[in-house]
Amino acid sequence: MLKLARNRPRFSRGLCAAACGAIGTVALAALLWSGYLVIRWATIGASEFDRGYDLQEFREYFPFVALACSTLGACSGWAVYAPVRRSNLARTLIWIFGGSGAVWGVTGFLGLIPRRSKDESFDAFHLVEVLLVILPPIALAILLTVWRTRQSSSQTNEELQCNSGAPRE
Repeated sequence: MLKLARNRPRFSRGLCAAACGAIGTVALAALLWSGYLVIRWATIGASEFDRGYDLQEFREYFPFVALACSTLGACSGWAVYAPVRRSNLARTLIWIFGGSGAVWGVTGFLGLIPRRSKDESFDAFHLVEVLLVILPPIALAILLTVWRTRQSSSQTNEELQCNSGAPRE
């Protein structure tokens, strides 16, 4: 009797890759931003006021950058390592970053993100902002994982059918 292969996502490997991707991308973003600030300060001869303003801007905007980078890194790590057969990381990053960037561009163009006013005090994140940053990469990672799992499952089933004992000539 022909036994069909059951290819399921490997959750432990996917979660480990997601954690490494999230930590790595946030560390890279922090390193790049701080490197930019140091080089900027050195080239323009920034005053104490300029440095204070830049650091305040860093404290204000870096949580958004960290949230987006960690989500992109985690989803890319999951989509590469969770399926049974590993995929190319560069292609996965292109799919997830490109799709998420397109959604973020459209939502920014349509003005779906609430504007912040300097007069009011606000939380670090609005719920709409968090959902718009997190949901597109997660949806794309799920779609890529399902597609790659089904693709490897059909390939494995074809290999089993070919090797099922049919006489070779």
